[in-house]
Amino acid sequence: MVKYNIIYLVFISFLIFIVYSLTSKLFEKSLFVSTNGSDNNSGTFGKPLRSIQYAVNIATAGTTIHILPGTYRESVKVSNSGTKDSPITLYVAPSDRGKTVLAGSEPSSEMIWSKCTTNTCSNIPNNSVKHVYFTKLDWRETPYLIHEILSGNKVQELHEARSPNYEVTDLTKFHEHWWTAKDSAVSQHTLIDKEHLKNLSDLTTGANITMVDGGDSRCGVFMYEKKADRFDQAKGEIYFDDPVGFSLYGSQENGIGPYTKYFLYGKPQFLDTPGEWYFDKSSKTLYLWPLENKNPSKLDIEISRRSSGIIIDNASNITISGLTIQYINKFQNIPYETIGAIIINPAQNTSVENIGMDNIRILNSSNGISLIAYNPTSKIKHIRLSNSEIGYIGRNAIMTDGGSNYPSNISNVNIENSSFHDLSFTDFDQGLNFVRTDYITIKNNRIYNIALNGIHMESYERNNLFTSGVHIENNFIYDTCEALSSCSAIKFFGGKFRDTTVDGNTVKDNRGWSYCQEKTNGKGYGYGVFISNASGITVKNNISLNNSTAYVVYPRQIEAYGNKFLNNLSVNSNVGIDLQNPAGVFDYNPSAYHTRHNNSEIINNIFLNDKTGIRIDPANTASVKIDYNAYINNENDMILRNTPLKNVGSIHATVPFWDVHSLDTTPQALKNIEKKDFNLYYTSPLRGKGEPQSGNPWIQANSYLLGLANDIGPCKFSWVGNTCAVNGN
Repeated sequence: MVKYNIIYLVFISFLIFIVYSLTSKLFEKSLFVSTNGSDNNSGTFGKPLRSIQYAVNIATAGTTIHILPGTYRESVKVSNSGTKDSPITLYVAPSDRGKTVLAGSEPSSEMIWSKCTTNTCSNIPNNSVKHVYFTKLDWRETPYLIHEILSGNKVQELHEARSPNYEVTDLTKFHEHWWTAKDSAVSQHTLIDKEHLKNLSDLTTGANITMVDGGDSRCGVFMYEKKADRFDQAKGEIYFDDPVGFSLYGSQENGIGPYTKYFLYGKPQFLDTPGEWYFDKSSKTLYLWPLENKNPSKLDIEISRRSSGIIIDNASNITISGLTIQYINKFQNIPYETIGAIIINPAQNTSVENIGMDNIRILNSSNGISLIAYNPTSKIKHIRLSNSEIGYIGRNAIMTDGGSNYPSNISNVNIENSSFHDLSFTDFDQGLNFVRTDYITIKNNRIYNIALNGIHMESYERNNLFTSGVHIENNFIYDTCEALSSCSAIKFFGGKFRDTTVDGNTVKDNRGWSYCQEKTNGKGYGYGVFISNASGITVKNNISLNNSTAYVVYPRQIEAYGNKFLNNLSVNSNVGIDLQNPAGVFDYNPSAYHTRHNNSEIINNIFLNDKTGIRIDPANTASVKIDYNAYINNENDMILRNTPLKNVGSIHATVPFWDVHSLDTTPQALKNIEKKDFNLYYTSPLRGKGEPQSGNPWIQANSYLLGLANDIGPCKFSWVGNTCAVNGN
């Protein structure tokens, strides 16, 4: 018996030793950070550190930095690297997510505020003085973003004082309530509005003007940010030394006209309503009219200060998991690459690789994630973002820029299973903006409420370099193009692409709007997929629903050829697929015009309830393939060079080889149209049609019977369930 007790004790001791060794090893690679800690502590759970920065400074490969709940008001620069198998991890436990915040702001409750009087705030309008509080900021930074947290934790952005006041009653008509330069002639320099500008004074010292164009060429397509160089109050006239209007490749358009919309900001005289603020840079005084009628010291108001959350410029193999980043400020007159919640900006001769971001949230900030590699010798590779949310961002949710005159320095970027919303309404930029980035996958994301383009992909413009390996798959993108016209859910711009696909996405309700378009055209326009001055893109298996145009290709200054549209569905659009002709546009390039749409394909698509299914004017009809399409209940099946072609497959006399296998049928070809499922049923005339899978007639005939042959469009017959439902519905 004694013998067995000894063996038992030895066994238990051995287990204790193993557990102790494993536990010691685990915690040897763990650091804990708490808002109640101290950087003089050891970094254990019982003695946590105070700052995330100190933790990353002492972390080594394999270290997990556990960030405990609280608000950390710091910018973090990561310089130490992990290894591929043992990264350095900034980790927030699932139960603490949303309660652990890296903030770029300072709280109003920690500042000393005074209530304005007519003596202390003589620059503030008399009717506002009794509501406004002021404080001196001992910062070098200028606050550009201020948010008030109301009951129910509702975060409300406060706007820099402006005229007219911020008012958005319909997000799809974002600039509806701005003033109109109705007295202006078409011009590059002079804005005239006698009704409003005659009531203002001194606009040449500090006033900024934001305008939506309303001139002679573009109409509600671009935003312009200017300072007044001269102001004539008596005439209600603002003059700009530098021209206003779109300018590219030597062209200069007239951006100002009677349909220009604009607002003014940057002067204390505009502070006249709750939820506004004004910052006097010379005295460093912040004037604030809170939404709640209380002293800001007793309110929960976040005043943005720091322009970065996490910077990685010389480190690799880093993972960020579960962290929330909020209230990141923006700056003027500093490099764009230094602004963002997460910034990856390698130094010269440096490569930053294997950065993973999972379950993170970036909210209420100027910029989201910035990947910048301007230097020819700097590289960014293998960046992953998944299961995350980026929303209420003034500019881009994600911005990449790989340089302009050499092969891309940014590659292998994966963005999956994330939500991007309420983007670019402050600075009027793209939602997700990718410039010269290779091997990028954007998959299974939801993207909505975007001022301009949802996803914007840019290549090398007139350079002969290619952007390669772009795959945009299975995303649900809707309500983009909210601030302007002529933008889209997905846009490619400027140059050559290869191995590039837009596959299985749903793009809907991207109609665009501008006051200028409404007055001149009756309505605005927005696209589902817009290929502007770009070549080599395959668009397949997508659903476009309620867009002004579903799929459009436009060569203007740069060639657009070799684009393919396969197995797509267009519903309720003015045009389903539009291969446009830029003739007559004053800055078009003859080379782009004479090669327009060469080697393009429109095969196996469905056009349902469109005004026009296909509109096309290629340089060479013989180089364009159009076949195996289905036309259902459209006003025009096809328009070629402004001439409608009817009776598919029979009287396309001018192009006898087009549409010979296409089908003109009724809405009953699709099942559950009213439910937006677009499913095929067993006897659908679309089932068994489309481009054959096999050249062997016997195999193809049996494939028809088994339901295995291709069906026209993205809607495939299946024995069970709906197979072509709109993503996200």
